[in-house]
Amino acid sequence: MEWRKTPKNGTVIRTARYYVEVLGKAPDVLEVLRNSGTELRLTDTAQAAHLDISPAFRLLSALEGRGYVLRDQRTKRFRVRLGDRAHWVGYAQVSPEQPFPPKVTQGLVEAAKKSRVEWLVRDN
Repeated sequence: MEWRKTPKNGTVIRTARYYVEVLGKAPDVLEVLRNSGTELRLTDTAQAAHLDISPAFRLLSALEGRGYVLRDQRTKRFRVRLGDRAHWVGYAQVSPEQPFPPKVTQGLVEAAKKSRVEWLVRDN
């Protein structure tokens, strides 16, 4: 590992020998969107992440394609998708011996997987 300053803002970052700078910027973009609390325009996101417009747009498009970021088709603003971080949701089923609770549990587990939410199931 080595330390170096970024050319844009002078921030000192720790880099590995095979560091890929654009990949290092993706978490910065996600942090900007997560911390904003609202949808952001491309220019606002790029400025806050210390990126030029073109690489910011390419990163946001890639993140949108992978489901980490959502883009409002009307306003063209970006926001981080709910579920981009691990969330814990608890669910206590009444009794696994009755036919209904296992079906509910299975449906919730499948929905959680699709949404990338960590699901914790416990019996009462």
